[in-house]
Amino acid sequence: METDVAQDGVMAQDKKQTPALWQQRERIPEAIVQSATAMTYDVAMDVQLLYKLVEDVKQHYSEHGLPDNDNVNKNVIGFGHVGDGNLHIMANIPDHDYNVQ
Repeated sequence: METDVAQDGVMAQDKKQTPALWQQRERIPEAIVQSATAMTYDVAMDVQLLYKLVEDVKQHYSEHGLPDNDNVNKNVIGFGHVGDGNLHIMANIPDHDYNVQ
């Protein structure tokens, strides 16, 4: 955040908070698969490009009507340990159609 790469974020302030934060992070995939089949991507890249990648994926899905144009922003999410350039992207896909990737 000091280098203006991120606008906001959370960092553990002590050893007790670290496992609590990881537990929240681990719940993200569990939550998205509850709403539909999920396509998952794991990428590593320059930290400054991570947000743009999520926006580009949202645009790609929206252009193809996936998962549907009204819900693309809530059904395509990016999360991970971005400090080291790792990003997980999950997107709901309809009817187990893996051709949409």
